[in-house]
Amino acid sequence: MKQSTKEILKLHGWRVDRAIHYYIYFTCYRIYVRLASLLTRMVVKTLSWFRPASLIPRFIFDRYHAKVVTGGDVKKILSLDEDLVLGPDKTRRIIPFKYANKIIFREPEHIAVMDCPCKLNQGDSCQPVSCCIAVGRPMVDFWLEHCEAYHVRKISREEALDIIREKRKTGHITQAFFKVATGGLTAVFCNCCPKCCVSLEATRLSRKIKGAEKVSMNAA
Repeated sequence: MKQSTKEILKLHGWRVDRAIHYYIYFTCYRIYVRLASLLTRMVVKTLSWFRPASLIPRFIFDRYHAKVVTGGDVKKILSLDEDLVLGPDKTRRIIPFKYANKIIFREPEHIAVMDCPCKLNQGDSCQPVSCCIAVGRPMVDFWLEHCEAYHVRKISREEALDIIREKRKTGHITQAFFKVATGGLTAVFCNCCPKCCVSLEATRLSRKIKGAEKVSMNAA
């Protein structure tokens, strides 16, 4: 077992199910995102008329959500020289979801980038695809040891900022993702275009379900 896998198991403690989810999510990144998109479309297509179906996106979005961040905020985060931890109460003021995770950046000077699964599922229509950024350990170590298929590589802070600046120039949106399955770590910064982004698509589609007209996976 690789050291980063051991760290993920340690991170989740007795919640081995979440550790397994974490492992599957990142090692099968493209397939996972593709299936999530297909399932969302299927639920909306077949159950949009059924009001109780609105509980599905509410359940998911409380546990998997994102904060749209400014270029200035990203620069501050990437300039951190020490760990950052905020408790659940403070986190919920920033991310207004029931299961808002703690904001944790552990050793934030460690940064990696790899291919965006949303863009990969669009074929060659949205290039370049290398724009998903991980900040801190154990996320970066896990990516470097398990995600070779997505052309992962370690980068400097300035390289990360350059990627984000270039993406924002072309209308891409920077989002900080919060996932229960990642043990409360806020370590993934997505720089996706609105047409490719599966999380933005999930919000748009879910709002077609009766009773879910105001749900959102994204906090502005």
